[in-house]
Amino acid sequence: MMLDWKNVAATAAKAFASGLCARYVLAAIKRKSLTLADLLSEDVVRAASFLATFTSSYKLMRNALEVAGLQNLKFAVLSSSALASLALPLGCAADRHTLTVLALSRAIGSAIAGEDGGAIAPFLLYCLGFAFLSCIVLRWPTLMSRPFSKALLGYVNYSDAQMEGMFRGKQFVECESVLHRGSCLAFHVKNALLTTLPASLKLYSTIYAVPLILQLKKGQRPLGLYLRNVCQSSFFLTATCSAFALSLCLLRNCSQRSPTPLYVPAVSGLVASFGLLIESKSRRAEMIILVLHQVTHVILAWLMQEARKVKIHANLLQMIIFAVSAMRILYMFDGVRQRKGSLINKILAFLL
Repeated sequence: MMLDWKNVAATAAKAFASGLCARYVLAAIKRKSLTLADLLSEDVVRAASFLATFTSSYKLMRNALEVAGLQNLKFAVLSSSALASLALPLGCAADRHTLTVLALSRAIGSAIAGEDGGAIAPFLLYCLGFAFLSCIVLRWPTLMSRPFSKALLGYVNYSDAQMEGMFRGKQFVECESVLHRGSCLAFHVKNALLTTLPASLKLYSTIYAVPLILQLKKGQRPLGLYLRNVCQSSFFLTATCSAFALSLCLLRNCSQRSPTPLYVPAVSGLVASFGLLIESKSRRAEMIILVLHQVTHVILAWLMQEARKVKIHANLLQMIIFAVSAMRILYMFDGVRQRKGSLINKILAFLL
C-alpha cells in the first residue's frame, strides 16, 4: 500500500479553489464591490492557502498512518488534526481569529452535547449563554463582539453613555433621571411597540425575503408562510429585548447599588431567554448557535487578554486553542462518524 498522492493533490486543489471563491465572496460583500483584483488580494489567497494546506496535511497524515499499519483510529485522527492545525498562520489576523472562534464554539457545543447529542438540553444551554452574555455586556463590554453588543443595546434602546452611567458608575442614579420619565413598565412597553417591533419587522422581512424569492421562482406561493415567519421571529426578538430591558430596570432599582451587582443582568438574561419559546422550532437551533458563538468570542478575548498579562505569545495561544478545537471537531467527524446535521460537518464532508 502506497501514499495516494493524487488524492491528496486533488483535495488541496479543491480546497484552494473553494477557499478562494468563499473568501472572495465574503470580501466582496464586506466591501460592497466585485473586482477581479480582489480575487488575487493577499487576504483571499492566504485564506485559500490555509484551507488547502489544512485539508491536504490532514489527508496526507491520515494516509501515511494507514500505510504504516496504525490501527488506532483515535490517535490517527487526533495527530493528523494537530499537524493540519499548523497551517493556521497562513491566514491573515482577522481570518485566524474568526476560524479560532468558530472552531472553539463548535468544539464546545460538541463537548456539551456529548457524542449522543443529548447531554444538556439546547434550551438550557441558550438560557445560560444569554445570562452570561448579559453580564458581559453590562460589566466588561470590551470583551464582547462590537456588532453583537451594538445590536443588542440598539434593540433595548440603551446608549453606551446610559449603560456607563446606570450600570458601571460609582454612584447609584435612578433610571428615571438617565433613561426615561415616568414608570419603567410604561416606558419599555412603549419602546417595544414603537421602536423594537418595527426594527424587528424590518430585519426579519429582509432575512426571509431570500427563501421567499427562491420559492416564488419554483412556482410556489408561500406568502402566508413568509408573513407568519416574519411576525413570529419579530415577536421573539421584541419579547426578548423588552423583557431584558424591563428586568434590568426593575432589578437595578430594587438593588439600589452601583456598580450594578452581577445577579441583576444574570437574572434579566435568564428571564429574557424564555423569549426563544416564541420563535419557530426550525429557527431555535440557529439562535442557540449564535449565542454559543458569542460566548466563545468572549472566552477567547479573555484568554488573549490574560495571555498578554503573563507574557504568553497571543498567536501561540491562538494556535493551541484552534488545534485542540480542530482535534475535537475532526474526531467527531472522522472518528465517531457524526457527519449529519451541522453545516461544518457538511463542509468537511465536501472538502475531505
